[in-house]
Amino acid sequence: MCCCCGFQHAGPGGRQFGIKERVVAIESLTAIADALKAAKSGLLAVLGSGMAKEVDSYFARTVDTAQDLRDAIYRGGAKQLLSGVVDLDRGTAAQIASCNYNIREPATAYQPWVEALLKQYRAFNDFVKVSGLP
Repeated sequence: MCCCCGFQHAGPGGRQFGIKERVVAIESLTAIADALKAAKSGLLAVLGSGMAKEVDSYFARTVDTAQDLRDAIYRGGAKQLLSGVVDLDRGTAAQIASCNYNIREPATAYQPWVEALLKQYRAFNDFVKVSGLP
């Protein structure tokens, strides 16, 4: 349990920490990249047309890839949060597949996968709230 909020952050492997820091870092990097894109024409004017190829190469390798990095960071954060709540041993998909969906024989009993899915959703929602992701 976390000493700050009383919530268990760590999932498998104990590595739920650092998501907020990664979000702050990537948002800062994206803001800097946007500022550099806005200043590109002024930068080219100061450096001269002889440096245009080098400036374009720099922007292509670094500044223009900030959005791709942002997407990867957010996908990784979502995957990390999901790994803390999804039951990999008895996955919801396997539970759904094992149910009888014969229309002639409707289910008369409660399906446990529904409760498992709701529990996973609630846990994921709690993880997202605590993580501070936008």
